[in-house]
Amino acid sequence: MEDVIRFLASLAPTSLTPVAVLLLVLGGGAVAWPLVLAKGDRGEVKRRLKVEVVQPAEQAEAAPKKSTSAVREKAVKRAQEFYAKSDPENVARLRMKLIQAGYMEPRAVGMFFLIRFATMIGAALGAFLINHWAASAESTMTSRWTFIILSGAGGYFLPGLVLTQKVREKMREYRNGFPDFMDLMIVCSDAGMSMEAG
Repeated sequence: MEDVIRFLASLAPTSLTPVAVLLLVLGGGAVAWPLVLAKGDRGEVKRRLKVEVVQPAEQAEAAPKKSTSAVREKAVKRAQEFYAKSDPENVARLRMKLIQAGYMEPRAVGMFFLIRFATMIGAALGAFLINHWAASAESTMTSRWTFIILSGAGGYFLPGLVLTQKVREKMREYRNGFPDFMDLMIVCSDAGMSMEAG
């Protein structure tokens, strides 16, 4: 416990400006995160309802987008194949968890692994930059690298925690909607409709 206290004390900045900036960034992220999630849901509904008429000028612009999409699809496919060969049981469990969270596409497993890798690298890089900028002069190299490694590990586990939270939200949504579903099914069957039509 004393080592943890010493480690946290060695990370203490000499002024409160870096701490205030870090708290401001974390607060802004906490406010923006639900907005980003809500935007994705609305975009999916708009995409399904939208009827596009492709103009000749837009066809020329679609070619570069297709190449970046092709690269992303290839990376997702490679990641999924690699992890499916290395640990098939874990991939099957992850696929079931993704389906429970509402991600039905087969490529969702590969996308999850790419997001997990990018989050790990991004968190470690961010911790390195913060540590380089805000660490005190008394902090040792061991405490700095420990902070970077722990941040990378936190970034690795963060997508799994977000996925678990999404599964809980979906289960709560289904549990709350099930009584209404049953009431409507009973009304439809009382009206003489079949189960499929209801």
